[in-house]
Amino acid sequence: MIVVNEVPRHCDDRGILLLTADCGVFLEQGNTRDESDRASVLESHSASRYLAARRLLRNVLAGLMDCLPSEVEIMTDVDGKPYLPGHRYHFSIAHSRELVGLAIAGFPIGLDLEWARPVDQAGLSRRFFSPEEAELFRENPNPDQFFTLWTCREAAIKADGRGLAKLLSLTRVSTEPIPTDGLREIMIGEDRWRALHWMEWGGLHGAVAFHGLPSAISWCDLRGEAIL
Repeated sequence: MIVVNEVPRHCDDRGILLLTADCGVFLEQGNTRDESDRASVLESHSASRYLAARRLLRNVLAGLMDCLPSEVEIMTDVDGKPYLPGHRYHFSIAHSRELVGLAIAGFPIGLDLEWARPVDQAGLSRRFFSPEEAELFRENPNPDQFFTLWTCREAAIKADGRGLAKLLSLTRVSTEPIPTDGLREIMIGEDRWRALHWMEWGGLHGAVAFHGLPSAISWCDLRGEAIL
């Protein structure tokens, strides 16, 4: 992973741009009327994260596409996944607490962020994980391992784009990283994905999922603090 100090203005065909920010990102830029209308029916914290993620998305894409943020057209497909019509860029948005994240690439991409918190690991793993994964938590719960598998799973499902409800029961995550590259393998049916997982101080887990191997992952943190 390559850490950069400013918002990237280029994304090559096999690279991934990863950005993280707080909910005040690009606040001076404002949101579109449609975004504000949608946020008005959300709970306040959800609205703040949604608006921040859209500002981040529009401003980064505007730099890549050499246009104004207001000129970035974002549409939603039949499965509810937002996309950029007429352009090569794929993107995925994630948020957790006061953090928003964005992954952009020239190929399908998925991003998930989760703060570690008390959960029923045994119960959730029995319901949503493969038998091999669930066995890990039956007698030896491990929060870091649980959220590693959970974020990798959600990132791959978001990259696929058909939705959590359709794919959760079909998804299996390798319980150990791939020895050759340290990535996690995720199978959705017979479709193979890989995910890079990371963990920050304070218990934040993140994962970005993709097919194959990217040439590089460039990470820009707009919170202005050391995070690893």
